Amino acid sequence: IMVNLTFNDETQMKILEFLGTTEKMIADVTSKLSNSKKEAKIYAMSDLGLSIDAVRMMGGFFVGTCITWDCDVPFVPIDTTVNVCGVCAYKLKNKITPQEFKDRVENTFNNDTTYDWNYNRGNHFCTLCYCDGKQNLEEGYYIVVHASAAEYKEGNMKEGLFPEKDNWYYNSIKTYTDPETGRYLRYLDGEYAEKFWNIAHFLEDFNEKRNEYFIEKTFNELIDKKIINIQHYGMPTEHSICIGCHWKEGMYALLTAPGEDIYFINPLKSDNNRFKHDNFNFTLSPHGLGQKVPNKNADIKISKDNIIIGNNSFKDGQILDIDVDIKIRGTVPGDKPIPETVQDILKIYPGQIQGKMKQVASITKRGFKVY
Repeated sequence: IMVNLTFNDETQMKILEFLGTTEKMIADVTSKLSNSKKEAKIYAMSDLGLSIDAVRMMGGFFVGTCITWDCDVPFVPIDTTVNVCGVCAYKLKNKITPQEFKDRVENTFNNDTTYDWNYNRGNHFCTLCYCDGKQNLEEGYYIVVHASAAEYKEGNMKEGLFPEKDNWYYNSIKTYTDPETGRYLRYLDGEYAEKFWNIAHFLEDFNEKRNEYFIEKTFNELIDKKIINIQHYGMPTEHSICIGCHWKEGMYALLTAPGEDIYFINPLKSDNNRFKHDNFNFTLSPHGLGQKVPNKNADIKISKDNIIIGNNSFKDGQILDIDVDIKIRGTVPGDKPIPETVQDILKIYPGQIQGKMKQVASITKRGFKVY
């Protein structure tokens, strides 16, 4: 049933095999819970790739996927490690220097405790960009941020969605083992799954407001207007999860790599990436280029104990290094240049580039950098 919208590169071909088993296991569990035959369907995107979380991959889930299922009772697979994550962009009234950008961001980080700021963690960022105005977006300076609701991830034992010991649902996790591969699927059903969905649904709005608050607080009198605020990670409906892909119609940000241009794209009509599920109209689009194994010949294996990538083994709780263990597609020697990769993405997901933003200065886990 799986819908393959990938580039079919070496990393993706290996992951697609694992996703076939994941899809089958979800269908097995939902059929059992419903006492009738149920289906699951995974849409694999062009940015299908490895995650930085070993726990997610060991559970059979990868970035660049939309997972849908049918079930007569509430059900949610928890190793999707659902949080919400998205991109927000605002245009500034005039030019600011990288130093002023840095000072303003650090002032908010240090003096505003409204939220747990995480623009300098993981693959998140806060970036000052310049757009030349050659397409539909106006010329000028922009602030682009990418972050998730850190307040609902690790450490929040009462409402956090991350599968960690002692949280509110940990003792209610059920496990199904696939008889053929020995792989497992961990899930919640009934009232726990329902509460999980309600929190995930609430977080969409929460993360939008959080990103807007950060930009408005930090750059207040400099702001001209909001451009986009879109999520690419979450639960669009009670029976679906998107991991690193957008599900709503409208302009989206295609993230590339540190220092590289960020593309703003409007989807065009296409049947491939549009469907209806739970009475919701999905329009799928990728959120980035995805992460692959630098050595294309390296094998990938998942077991109930670890995930093996080449010569390295990762267990539940371990994090992969984005610059070493995995690399962004388009930055590995032999890959097509990023602008060509973007054009290849637009062949799979027809869309029109509304603007291309050059990164001027950025704050990430790597610190402050001027490009």
